[in-house]
Amino acid sequence: MAQLTPPGTAAAAAADAADLSSLPSLGFEVLQSPSETAAETAEALASLPTEGFEILEPPADTAPAEPAPPAAPAASSSLASWFRLSPSLPYSTPSLPGVGGSIKAIPAHFRVTENLQVSPDGRRDPNSNSCHYFLTVTREGMNTADLQAALARATGNKPVDVGVCGLKDKHARCTQTFSVPSLRRSSEKGDFGELKGGDLSEEEVKAAVSAAVPGLTIESLAINICKLRRNQHSGNTFRIVLTNLDVPVAEALSRSLTIAEALATMGWPNYYGDQRFGATGGTALRGLKLLQACQDPAASAKARKKAVAALQYAQAGKFAASAYASMQFNVWLARRMEKGTFDEAEEGDLLLRPYGDALGESPGELEAAASGLSRKEKKKQK
Repeated sequence: MAQLTPPGTAAAAAADAADLSSLPSLGFEVLQSPSETAAETAEALASLPTEGFEILEPPADTAPAEPAPPAAPAASSSLASWFRLSPSLPYSTPSLPGVGGSIKAIPAHFRVTENLQVSPDGRRDPNSNSCHYFLTVTREGMNTADLQAALARATGNKPVDVGVCGLKDKHARCTQTFSVPSLRRSSEKGDFGELKGGDLSEEEVKAAVSAAVPGLTIESLAINICKLRRNQHSGNTFRIVLTNLDVPVAEALSRSLTIAEALATMGWPNYYGDQRFGATGGTALRGLKLLQACQDPAASAKARKKAVAALQYAQAGKFAASAYASMQFNVWLARRMEKGTFDEAEEGDLLLRPYGDALGESPGELEAAASGLSRKEKKKQK
């Protein structure tokens, strides 16, 4: 069971732990409400069907005001229908009461841990003895691109040389892996005009990174023969702490259990978060404008070529286009939620069979998906 640390006496903590010891775990963590005594909370929790809950005492200096909901981007009425931020997105459990509260009162309240899909192989290049170091670090208050650039500077490389699986939150405590080449670049030239450089040892990489990025925690360093590539992770694990709940802690826990039980049955909409679009959706809007500029018949050929180049080669342009695509996913998903067909296949949907074969969009192929037939099997039947 998770550690139980409610405020109060040691005897009260021991009694609370005994009360909770026989209940099933769902992975929730409970924040002690300042308005309740330890005895009142323990008494209320004793009647709930759960175990493994961790009661945390909130820091005295972390009680921020409730953040205002982000404003919608300035746009025409037709454009606004394709831009929806989180306050307007429907829930899959609208009839169940929530618990309110805030997230990210401090970065440590929003923990993200990246789960790598590949393991370091421990190999070096047999000819040069060079390698890539898989550097797993924990950081706060720094986005992925900035840290990627800092690691490159620290090891004498360019940001493009530093491998990373995906982007992580800035205002969070994130643990993720980067790859850094052991062979550093250098602009200095030797006696015969060759570029100076050389392989960095594991100790040199750790020392250089620690000196260049204060506050960064190096969790591990391993050797791999190849650079880490995008999407070479199976997902992320989140640990989120809610503060400033609208209801007492015991009531919040009871409601959370009810919602979790409903979600386990019906699933939930996996929306992209607002941080992907910018505070007011501005990043997604820039992506739309770039896409429009590529096809604007009134624009000059030079302007269209510049927009295409921004989408193809500029990191900011790629991210803006991706943000706009993510916004369209949210809009599509919200419309399916409102239609009540969130968990149903419709004509035109692209389905994936368990082993990953994509099936097409015709009603016949939907029937083939339901019957377990592959495309080739379906054609043979014809």
